[in-house]
Amino acid sequence: MTQLAARVGDAHTCPAHVGGPILPPGCTTVVIGGQAAARIDDLCQCQGPTDVIKTGAPTVLIGGKPAARKGDLTRHDGVVAMGFPTVLIGPLAPGDAVAALFTDEYLSTLVGKEWQGANSEALKEAMETLWEHRHDPNHPDVEEALRQIAEARGKPLEQIQQDWQRYQAALAEQERIAAEKGIDPPPGVNWLHGDHMGSTSQLRYGQVAGDALGMDPVFGALLNPTGGLVGPGNAAVDGNDSAIGYHGAVHDAGGYLYNYHNQGPGYDYLGQEGRDTASPLSGQRSGISYWRDQLPDRSGGQKFTDGAGDVIMDGVVGGIDGVSNAWEATKETVSNAYEGAKDWASDTWNSLWD
Repeated sequence: MTQLAARVGDAHTCPAHVGGPILPPGCTTVVIGGQAAARIDDLCQCQGPTDVIKTGAPTVLIGGKPAARKGDLTRHDGVVAMGFPTVLIGPLAPGDAVAALFTDEYLSTLVGKEWQGANSEALKEAMETLWEHRHDPNHPDVEEALRQIAEARGKPLEQIQQDWQRYQAALAEQERIAAEKGIDPPPGVNWLHGDHMGSTSQLRYGQVAGDALGMDPVFGALLNPTGGLVGPGNAAVDGNDSAIGYHGAVHDAGGYLYNYHNQGPGYDYLGQEGRDTASPLSGQRSGISYWRDQLPDRSGGQKFTDGAGDVIMDGVVGGIDGVSNAWEATKETVSNAYEGAKDWASDTWNSLWD
């Protein structure tokens, strides 16, 4: 998987102690962004014993050793958390590794897919525990939650523990980029959606985000717990297996990766609308239409949800479009009109589910 090249000075996490930067010298004959390249066996500062990078890119040798990348592991089961943004190491999928997740070939694999452990109380409770302690990765309850997830997902505990470290690195990146952009981190799931955590719809979103960031769908979902709900954040519903449900999961993943990790196509994941792809208003109509063409015949309930999606998108997107068209003519009133359009769209959404 392609990842950013790690260098001396880039940070790593350590679950056993407190992580720190990759230590010099690194490979002094290969300089990336002004710093020596990092490799397997290079040392990392740690409050406990000095940590050591233990994984790297097997096909890319620097100074005779595999190159270290963001996401590679250390001997303390930590993770290299940073890398240089313009130097990628590892095999690329056709075109781009993350962009490949938004092609017909990949998206077709989501149709009808089921996730072991989805919708179980055990997985839900374990994920809620990890979300609660996401900033305290060594909390005593975390170990048991990871064991529950491994059992529910039918995966080795060691793999789930490694994904937890990758999650910590991705969470740190998410919060850093959010601060740089002046945006809020994704919210947790509120009481209105108590059954969303660990649901099929959430794990469908988590599959896309997790494949992009190299972790199990559980951890992809925990980076943005409302992902997979249809609508804005917690003011939304579960679209289940309808066209709008599939669209909601992929749309949320595209937007999340773009806004919080600077990867992927953004909300306009099919690239057909020409809008600001950082905005959740983009990619709506084209995405829902795409999934209607991809899915087999649907039930009456699913078709009703599709129809509701039409009303929602006509209100939200159409309302904002009307304001945008009026921008040049009435700059003094556009702010009020814009807010009015959003309020109308929100009221329309809520009325559908009253």
